[in-house]
Amino acid sequence: MSKPLFYISVNGGWGPWTSYSDCSEPCGGGTKTRTRTCNKPIPRSNGLDCEGNSVDAQPCNVDPCAVDGGWTPWQDWSACSGTCGNGVKSRTRECSDPAPAHGGAPCVGNSTKEIACSHSTPCPVDGGWSLWYEWSSCGITCGTGTRHRRRKCVAPKPRHGGADCPGNSTDVTLCYHSIPCPIDGQWTDWEPWAQCLAPPCTGEVGYTTRKRTCKNPQPRFNGNPCEGNSIETQQCLNNENCPVHGGWCAWGNYSNCRPSNIGRFKLRMRDCACPTPESGGNPCTGVDYEVVKCVGVNRFGIPCPDSRTFGYTDDELNEVNQESSGFYDEFEC
Repeated sequence: MSKPLFYISVNGGWGPWTSYSDCSEPCGGGTKTRTRTCNKPIPRSNGLDCEGNSVDAQPCNVDPCAVDGGWTPWQDWSACSGTCGNGVKSRTRECSDPAPAHGGAPCVGNSTKEIACSHSTPCPVDGGWSLWYEWSSCGITCGTGTRHRRRKCVAPKPRHGGADCPGNSTDVTLCYHSIPCPIDGQWTDWEPWAQCLAPPCTGEVGYTTRKRTCKNPQPRFNGNPCEGNSIETQQCLNNENCPVHGGWCAWGNYSNCRPSNIGRFKLRMRDCACPTPESGGNPCTGVDYEVVKCVGVNRFGIPCPDSRTFGYTDDELNEVNQESSGFYDEFEC
């Protein structure tokens, strides 16, 4: 007869862990795993399985992932810059959709975009000078002359109310020739007249002279001499400070008739001013006034009758007699 078989239970035992696997995520938190097998020994004869897990998971790459920047949509265009002529308008965007983070790359491209624009009104353009043209020739054969150069207000021309170019369009400078020019002589002003060579206070005619010189300027470098005489002579009277006797001027007109207690008279006068006495000269002889009696009227101014009326009619005489209230005095005529 055969012998009975006896089985010994063998509990399972873990084999060694494998190496960790690669992390499941490159960043932002992942897991890595390793495994082991329950084969050291394998459980048999109703032996117990290995205790624990056959898989081990560990966190890995826990640093946050880099975030590359992204542009927001473009904003609206701005108004055209300036108030006249050409300008620019712009629009912007931001690198915030998303913003770069954790070492992420910035946005590619520009945050601002500009384009040309223009206003309906042109801007004033102030004038600017061109470069100076060449100097002109001196244009002389002797002495001192001038030469010129010019420029134009064309760089740019003034436009749309812009200011003109400041300064002058012409420049002048002196130029010189090695040969001096002839200088014609010119007279100086006449000197005062010399003392009159005549007997004083006699009325006899004498002579006086005055001089001038040819040195304003003097003739030089074959220039012409002065034309005319250097001495001038004229007749004269030596009557300075001589006595002048007074002489009557013409009589003035008679005044109106004036009444007095002996009748009516009129007056006229004259002046001792033709000439006036000077330098010890004698005054005028005679009187400077003359009084005469009025003829043809009485002391009241009433015309005399008949042939002594001097043209008055009878009616006029009667009217005068009435107006004089009876003061007519025929005897005084």
